[in-house]
Amino acid sequence: MSQGRLIQDKVVSYLNGLSPGARALLLRTLETKAGGEADAEARLILDATRTAIHGNGAVLPDPATVKDSFFQPFAPFVIPETLTPRQPGWIAAQSIDAIWTYLTRVAMTEQFRPWLHPHALRGYSTERHMNDNLGVLRSAAVGELARQAAAAAEHPKKLQRFIVALGGEEVLRDAMDLIDLAGRLPTLERLLMRLPVAIQPWDPTERLAIEQTVAFVHTYPKDLELAALAVASRAPSTSTLARVALALADEDDDIATVRRSDGRVFVDVALSVVQRSVTRYAGLREDPNGLDAMLQEIRRYHEAVRAVTGVLALEEDGTWLKRLSELRRAMSGLILEDIGGVVALIRAALTVSAGHPPAEAEARDAIRAVALLMAVRKSKDALALNELVTRLVPVVERSLEVQGGRLIEQLRKSRGEFHAAIRAASDTLISLSALTFGDEHAALVQKSRDIAAASRPTLPSFE
Repeated sequence: MSQGRLIQDKVVSYLNGLSPGARALLLRTLETKAGGEADAEARLILDATRTAIHGNGAVLPDPATVKDSFFQPFAPFVIPETLTPRQPGWIAAQSIDAIWTYLTRVAMTEQFRPWLHPHALRGYSTERHMNDNLGVLRSAAVGELARQAAAAAEHPKKLQRFIVALGGEEVLRDAMDLIDLAGRLPTLERLLMRLPVAIQPWDPTERLAIEQTVAFVHTYPKDLELAALAVASRAPSTSTLARVALALADEDDDIATVRRSDGRVFVDVALSVVQRSVTRYAGLREDPNGLDAMLQEIRRYHEAVRAVTGVLALEEDGTWLKRLSELRRAMSGLILEDIGGVVALIRAALTVSAGHPPAEAEARDAIRAVALLMAVRKSKDALALNELVTRLVPVVERSLEVQGGRLIEQLRKSRGEFHAAIRAASDTLISLSALTFGDEHAALVQKSRDIAAASRPTLPSFE
């Protein structure tokens, strides 16, 4: 093999792992640096890169990214959470994985094989050429999935086998949504192309989004629910969905009018956004190191509830009030489990006895519980924990004062390993004080700790 061919093969292999934008950037960089004095090897690499991107030695699709490319048109409607009850039109990422496995290993093994093995892949002169071919495969796969689902539905036993092969009833429901969505994508893309990439509340982007969405719903009323999900994929705040609902109700903020209008679907989706937050929080609780994400999710949940209820009087509609109350109870129940034992956790983290220093896990659990309690204190109106938080915060404050004073007194009198264990616990005390009382108070606690540590007794000298 010639040196040029060897370099070209290496360049093609490297470019397979880059995005189209990265390939273009690499080429521009090489062209900028390759001046008249460039050596022969540099020119050879540049020529190989140009050929790999533009010429006959075209870039091959990377099997590791084929699945993402295959489902890319459905991306605005795919969510990482599995919702119960589900929101029709939102497809769980877990179901996407199951559908992909079924298509590639059961339904269309031969058709997908060239896309899953790098050495069997056919070269493509451009990214667009590759995606066009992948689009043909996508259409065939969705059609085959629809055909098999329809055939299975005719016989109970065949249907059961189909459900098992696919991955379960939830996957089947998501697969049916995906099939329906595939037929509506050309229409929905008209809306997605006109929606701002990021819709901000009380911003020109929101006004534009509301205008375009209302016009779309009036033109394509059958795609109403998917239009609401499309807006949700671009809007970080549920207030945008609520204001679209008002626009579809002719700006009449009477909740009964909104219920009778097409805007009701946007309210339902806004509550599903709240449901997603509850679901995410439930999953984050399983990670002992997930405190920052949990705090962020509490804030996100609070903002989602406050935003939609700030625009619409949902408490005046029995159905929406019931659903919102259920979501509040669900989120509150999860948080209650996390903060219910906070006083005992503080005691365990700040109690030091000879031979029994607090474990690192005890400090972590206490900090987590106190941090969550203080976060909930700022979000009481979105939760059903007002009475508990009002009662619990003073108890926590008093516990920190008592336990902290005792710990610093121990620090003043201790030495050796016992002193080191108390000092470690005092670090936890400072962290808990910052969370509960603020940084200024924590600085005073740290100063008291340092004074106590410096004044500890010393052993007598026998010299």
